[in-house]
Amino acid sequence: YAEKIGLGMDFTFGSAWPFGDSLVPKEDGTKVYGNPEFKQEVIISWEYPQNGLVIDHLDKGAFERYAVRMGAALSKATNTGSKSALFCDSWEVETKKIWTGGFGEAFKRRFGYDIEPYLDNILAPENAGPRYDYMKLVSEYVIENFYKPFTEASHAITAFSRVQASGSPTDLITAYAAADVPETEALLYEPDYGRIAASAAALSGKKDVTC
Repeated sequence: YAEKIGLGMDFTFGSAWPFGDSLVPKEDGTKVYGNPEFKQEVIISWEYPQNGLVIDHLDKGAFERYAVRMGAALSKATNTGSKSALFCDSWEVETKKIWTGGFGEAFKRRFGYDIEPYLDNILAPENAGPRYDYMKLVSEYVIENFYKPFTEASHAITAFSRVQASGSPTDLITAYAAADVPETEALLYEPDYGRIAASAAALSGKKDVTC
């Protein structure tokens, strides 16, 4: 119907935000350091009142297993009429001490020391150096294992990606640039914040920015 009346139609890649559902196994769920029993649930869902798990946004395999289901469900729609976007809303994943399998080992290879002793007090002023290193690697994990694969998954079903990277524990310019269409949020942020999404578009050769 949208096509008939000359409108485009985009789709969220899940129920709302963040991504997840009741088919996400525990090993693919969000993780934090020091609490193997931690779980973050999707509470806004077509499965209501059943809750599911939020995927581990630092684990590319967890995203790809989720994307197989979502892509199969949406591919008929995204291959109908004008090209649609798959939409990723702002970051709503638990970020405090965010972690994933193998992160500690990767950190030590990269920076030459263990990050674990610092995590319980990572915000302390004296831990500014370890905090910087930790957040730098978290940023790379999120961009390489979530935002870039999200755009690839969009292309796989003839769609494009539209992303609000705001709030994510990333270098925002790089995260926004991983999307086909960076999207800012003027209702939540001062207007000048939009320059971040616009700058990411300009630096990465994208012609569109949405809000």
